[in-house]
Amino acid sequence: MLFRSYASTIGAFVIPSAAESDSGDIAMPLAMGGRTLINFELTRRGTASAFADLAAGKAAIGMSSRPANERELSAFAEAGLAGMNERGHQHIIGLDGIVVLVSPQNKVGALSLDELARIFSGEIRDWSAVGGDASPINVYARDEVSGTFETFDAAILKPGDRRLLAEAKRSASNADLAAKIAADPNGIGFASIAQKPLAKPVAIRDSCGLAHAPSEFAVKAREYPLARNLYLYTGRPANEHVADLVEFALSPAADIRLEELGFLDRSITSAPYEDFHDLVAPVLDRKSVV
Repeated sequence: MLFRSYASTIGAFVIPSAAESDSGDIAMPLAMGGRTLINFELTRRGTASAFADLAAGKAAIGMSSRPANERELSAFAEAGLAGMNERGHQHIIGLDGIVVLVSPQNKVGALSLDELARIFSGEIRDWSAVGGDASPINVYARDEVSGTFETFDAAILKPGDRRLLAEAKRSASNADLAAKIAADPNGIGFASIAQKPLAKPVAIRDSCGLAHAPSEFAVKAREYPLARNLYLYTGRPANEHVADLVEFALSPAADIRLEELGFLDRSITSAPYEDFHDLVAPVLDRKSVV
């Protein structure tokens, strides 16, 4: 959608191509006036692969759902791409939240950070332990190279020195994972906020006991524990259309496309007082506030 929208702004169009390859690669040539301007090739193999290909000169743009880590920044520097975590190379195009999903038939509505860690590590194996019906918990997770998995792992499992349950069912895409959870009454997994309509999202209770649903406001305000940025990384643009595509991705016109896909733009938003009752009421009930 981003490629097609960019093409329309310069009076070009995307040449219809054959179905995507078995590996998930898609060729998207941009044409104008009977000639091909540039052939964008979209490869979807996870955030870690995007950084590796960018450092190796195999990619002009790396799409990422997490910031580059120290090891990746060192690899960039060794390849002559210093400062990749700075403005001009690291571009925040939108926001996302990792949502914990269960089947619509599951009565569990909220889970604490500790409960999530114990479920996904296999310490809790039955829904009755977290307020659900007595039935085994089936754990689903994204694959190892996924930025979604890396973010969830860093926020939920690693703080307690835990590892993902070995028999967790892995998926290569957020949509595939969400669809499988929706069809499994005992399933639980995590995916991008864009997949929230496909299954039932669970609120996350923080260390203070407050439950945060993955709403637009909670994600933008960083009150939702699994909020994150969405990035484009660039090295040395070899074609003017690479820089122009990134510039378009950072423009208000691209925000509309993000919303259509279920992601969040970077604009300010508001929420009703009722959403903050649990936060504000204790302060208002005090006889004096210092």
